[in-house]
Amino acid sequence: MPVKMRKPALLFFTSCIFTGVFAKSILFEHGTIISFSEENQQLEVIRNGSLLITDDRVAGIFPSSRNNATAIPPDTERISADGDIITPGFIDTHRHTWQAAHRTLGADSALAEYLVHWANTTLISEVYDRETMYYSEMMGLCEGLNSGVTTIVDYATGSITEEATRAGVAAMVDSGVRGTFGFPMSSAHSNFTLEDQMALWQELATQQESARSLVSMGLVYETFDIGAPEEIQAIIDFAR
Repeated sequence: MPVKMRKPALLFFTSCIFTGVFAKSILFEHGTIISFSEENQQLEVIRNGSLLITDDRVAGIFPSSRNNATAIPPDTERISADGDIITPGFIDTHRHTWQAAHRTLGADSALAEYLVHWANTTLISEVYDRETMYYSEMMGLCEGLNSGVTTIVDYATGSITEEATRAGVAAMVDSGVRGTFGFPMSSAHSNFTLEDQMALWQELATQQESARSLVSMGLVYETFDIGAPEEIQAIIDFAR
């Protein structure tokens, strides 16, 4: 009689932390834990290991054989991770999250075609309203979370209007991901001046900081080589 083999699942630390919000303590036990030794500064793999979440923090990582010897709160929920792999979330430092809605449409395009049809800011502004941007951004962020990416630097090149920018930031906050919203600034956008962009960036950055959000604002500028000197200087002064 054939035996069905269960594929090991990947559990991510950040996903565990989100779950921990709903219970005081959670113990994932008997799993394979991919960790890091601060003492040896090396990758450390703990087989038959336990990971304890208290409140919203990783409180301990240790062999499951020490479960009874470790101070585990009495009301801790125990979850078997036998056959599973527990790993920290991955970090994606360059993702055009907002483009999720038109993924695969230009899969066979050459670079020139991509720039004309799929990265054309004029076409984007005609198609991507606030709602479209929000859901496209959210879809891209959820795809990342589903594949174990828990920290994202979002290269938000679709932020060419105020409403698109606000929608993108709102989706990133609502998704629960930790990350940086990279706001590209340019004087090339019609009806969205560089001064308006700077004012909006400052407003959004202050909001996220005040809310102690997992999302922070980043600044992107792509044309140091061909930009007007006064524009480049304005960007540098603003960044400072």
